[in-house]
Amino acid sequence: MKHHIKKLLRESLLGGNKVSIFDSIPEDSRYDLLRGFFQAYPSLDNFASAYKFANEKYYDVRNNNDFDYYDTIISLLDTLK
Repeated sequence: MKHHIKKLLRESLLGGNKVSIFDSIPEDSRYDLLRGFFQAYPSLDNFASAYKFANEKYYDVRNNNDFDYYDTIISLLDTLK
């Protein structure tokens, strides 16, 4: 799985074509929340910026639901590294 993502990113850089972040997320249903996260924040166009954003939000949240949400997003992003 990780190899597939690295290959897509490498092809994107070498070919000059930008690969959509959605193409880099596995089709597995456990990543549905992550796909929704990227749809909610379209300015996040790579995993590094998404991780930074989610981490900042994680430390700024004031309720348990948001805390759990960003914790899950960070965990999913970690699985794709």
